[in-house]
Amino acid sequence: MFIIGQKVKISSEFSWAKSEFGVISYPPESFKIFGYDRVGYIRTVPGVKGPMKLYYVKFDKPQIDADGDGPYCGAEIAEKYLIPIRGK
Repeated sequence: MFIIGQKVKISSEFSWAKSEFGVISYPPESFKIFGYDRVGYIRTVPGVKGPMKLYYVKFDKPQIDADGDGPYCGAEIAEKYLIPIRGK
């Protein structure tokens, strides 16, 4: 589980924002219609291999998505594509 404020790197296997850095954040108000858990920053959705946890990541630098749209300041990213960055 990731926590608010935790630095992460996005896996190179993700469809966009590959190998970019960001911070786990609360999603913008416009995302709240999708339904987040009681902590307010994790959303669980059905996946082919079972439930997937999604986290909102605020990017260090705005990113263009796989369709060429953007730039986006943040996005929901599945937990399996997030790599924790340990402090020194």
